[in-house]
Amino acid sequence: MDFTAICHADGRFWGWMLLWPLRFAAAVQRFSEQSWFHRFEVASRMALALLFSGLAYWQPEQWLFALMALILWLGTLFLILVGPAKHRQMASRIAAWGPAFRWLGLVVLLVAAALISYAVNAMF
Repeated sequence: MDFTAICHADGRFWGWMLLWPLRFAAAVQRFSEQSWFHRFEVASRMALALLFSGLAYWQPEQWLFALMALILWLGTLFLILVGPAKHRQMASRIAAWGPAFRWLGLVVLLVAAALISYAVNAMF
């Protein structure tokens, strides 16, 4: 199964955990079944950690970017230590939350908006 089949169904993006929590849960489950799942998760977190580590040096609010980089580095290290099998089990358990993704999506949306607003205001 390719990545587009995981993300799209009926022309809609499955990743909108706030709007379609059950679809998001199903997509998490399908994604965790892919052979490249663990490598992708580790590599994407590492790439973002590197990005935020670099941004921390250049931004006025260095602590915020350094904190985000630290969280991503710790997440990357955790995934490397638990390995692919445990990571897959964790993803399956999280996918079982189903409707809870709506509330998690709301929290993620609010926190992201607050961080973006803070970072933009700090630049000006």
